[in-house]
Amino acid sequence: MNLENKIRLSLVVGGRNDNYGETFSQRFQMLLRYLSSIDDELKKKIELIVVEWNPPQYATSLSDAMDWSGLENVRIITVPPDVHADIPNPGKMPMLEFFAKNVGVRRASGDWIVSMNPDIVLSPELLDFAVNGQLNPECFYRADRYDFNPDAVFTVAGPNIFKQSLNSVFEAHTRPTPDPCEEISWSVEPGSAPDSWRQSCGYFEDKLGPRGDIIECCRQTGRFTGLHTNASGDFVMASRDAWSTVRGHWERTDTFTHLDGLLTAHFMGAGYLQQIVLRPYMVLHMDHSREEQKARPRQAIELVVAEIASAAAGKLPNPNGAGWGLGDIALPETSPVRD
Repeated sequence: MNLENKIRLSLVVGGRNDNYGETFSQRFQMLLRYLSSIDDELKKKIELIVVEWNPPQYATSLSDAMDWSGLENVRIITVPPDVHADIPNPGKMPMLEFFAKNVGVRRASGDWIVSMNPDIVLSPELLDFAVNGQLNPECFYRADRYDFNPDAVFTVAGPNIFKQSLNSVFEAHTRPTPDPCEEISWSVEPGSAPDSWRQSCGYFEDKLGPRGDIIECCRQTGRFTGLHTNASGDFVMASRDAWSTVRGHWERTDTFTHLDGLLTAHFMGAGYLQQIVLRPYMVLHMDHSREEQKARPRQAIELVVAEIASAAAGKLPNPNGAGWGLGDIALPETSPVRD
């Protein structure tokens, strides 16, 4: 690979073509339209890894179902139904989200890897920061998430998606308390300018980054010190080495409750410092129904809090084995991008 075109950033998403999470194909196509419209120099250094998990036999593959026009580096890794069937799954979940993300993270080629969902818009400034910025390999990166109305962008052209999404934001998900499982959200007036929004940093005793756009969270014994678990399934960025050290998301099927937040605690427990990026580095999320989550197995919140506290203190390392991310299984991989 030409050094100039070396992949700097890997964006990892999981999915399957069965309306997972409702309106899946429309939400995912929105992401593809957006990424196809970003600056060409950024495109060369970003890869999108799509992990198609347990694809239904009756449905068209994501490779054939979606429009990949204008994209450059796309890899589709398929986890076949027989591999899915070999995983203990008492909840009979057809989509194992965090297993899927680990598959992509394990095989990513970027220096930095983002675990996210297929309905996320990362601001142009955040993408540029991830590709060209001075990222600290001793840190992992988090952000507040802002939900926007899906009707605003379902048919919008790629270059207009970020602006339209921003103008349709109605809710912010922040981390204003040290309690890792207190989900804090607040309403935002449609069309509000980002400088008028409150930020999580107002609730922390943290050191503000030198550029004024990053919070560097200090660690203190016995406190979470602002561990930003809220909506972390939509954006966690760390170096490839850091992901390898923590062995990805905890692969378990007894619960899905706060497994994304537990990942941030594992990073902290492994010695990585959290940095929270602020505007203009923004994470926007297309709102959608979560009815399917009601059927997923859950764990009592008291156990979740205890696990996060233990992991953040370094007393609960990720129990995934060396084969995390199905690393010992050869999986089929294709690219839908055609010349």
